[in-house]
Amino acid sequence: MNRRLLGALCLVPLIIFVVIGGWANLFACVAVSVIAMFEFYRGFTNINLRPNIFIGYGFYILWIAIVIKVGFFTGGEGLAWAVMLWLFLAVAGTLLYSVFSDSNDVFEGPLGLLGTLYIGFFMSHFILIERTGDTAILRYLVLIASSGSDICAYYTGLFIGKHPLNKKVSPKKTVEGSLGGVAGSLVLCTLFGLIFARQYILHCALIGIFGSVFSELGDLVASAFKRRMGIKDFGDIIPGHGGMLDRFDSWCFCAPLVYYYIILFIR
Repeated sequence: MNRRLLGALCLVPLIIFVVIGGWANLFACVAVSVIAMFEFYRGFTNINLRPNIFIGYGFYILWIAIVIKVGFFTGGEGLAWAVMLWLFLAVAGTLLYSVFSDSNDVFEGPLGLLGTLYIGFFMSHFILIERTGDTAILRYLVLIASSGSDICAYYTGLFIGKHPLNKKVSPKKTVEGSLGGVAGSLVLCTLFGLIFARQYILHCALIGIFGSVFSELGDLVASAFKRRMGIKDFGDIIPGHGGMLDRFDSWCFCAPLVYYYIILFIR
């Protein structure tokens, strides 16, 4: 318990950066992504795969430069063409590396790019939420939906969980726990809307439901990778919680959900 408490305290500076917003929020998101990508790449070494980190970090740096140039100062307007250009360069560059590289491992480049897409690209949506005008306050729902869902799912599954959600990926997760996570996220996100964003309270409730579902999917994806890699945690940087990716795997799916919900249904 003390280790988990210490781990939670380690996350306080990140939460402060999120509250401050702007460049502090961007720095926190990039720092989390860079460490999580490193943990992700390291996990593959347990199964004798060597992701090309230069591909991964190189295209991640390019993506963040695009976010800063096109999305950070303009509220995301005109970002669509930049995303398409970046995807073309990233995929084409990775494929060309696989063709012309002297390495015999054809998976080096694609695995490097996978880390960028799965972690760096997905997590960067948290930065973009802040550039959506009045709805920027809804970025806190990423934290509330993911963490709230995780806590409620854990205790619901602990006390009444009987039916496994997916035995092959994560035997300890249950259907009852998953439903408890959705219910808890719904209540917490609705309360947040009632107190801080009454004009968006219905949207907060819906994000609470879908955000929880996507958060749990993100957690399952991370669990599937860990099972394939033969590891329990991606790292041990956060006492009692594991690695950075262990703590923020649900954000990778929840942040894009919240951003695109805002773009499609509010703005």
